[in-house]
Amino acid sequence: MGYPVVHFEVVGRDAQALQGFYRDAFDWQMEEAIPGFYAMAHPGGEGGINGGIGAAMNSGAGHVTFYVAVPDLEAALSKIESLGGSTVMRPTEVPEGPTIAMFADPEGHLVGLLKMPYCLVPTSKELSLRVLTLAGLWWVPLTPICPGIRRMPT
Repeated sequence: MGYPVVHFEVVGRDAQALQGFYRDAFDWQMEEAIPGFYAMAHPGGEGGINGGIGAAMNSGAGHVTFYVAVPDLEAALSKIESLGGSTVMRPTEVPEGPTIAMFADPEGHLVGLLKMPYCLVPTSKELSLRVLTLAGLWWVPLTPICPGIRRMPT
């Protein structure tokens, strides 16, 4: 069984321009999370996942990444390194959230990992997760995964 992609992130030099681009190109709803800096992207549609679009830290060039839910972050990072990838961020506990890590694939693409089982089942209309990314610490809406194992804190 493959592991699910649970979140995406697009960060760059001009947060508002990026948000406007994706909103207009795909009719995505944007919910401002940090005014002028970061917004939650709600693509909608059947089977889609939510993400975030905002400014890169330290005015960097930015990146596009996604987060994959895996049962063991250390094992995943070890396998990734054996396949030519490299660890960018060791497993990190996010306050009131999951444990995450980040790696670069053999061509340098940044990808996030989220430890399962961390059930992201909404207990209200909106589901949020506090996520530490290379762009900072955010409350991020996510797609429900692994029902019945562990509920998000409310």
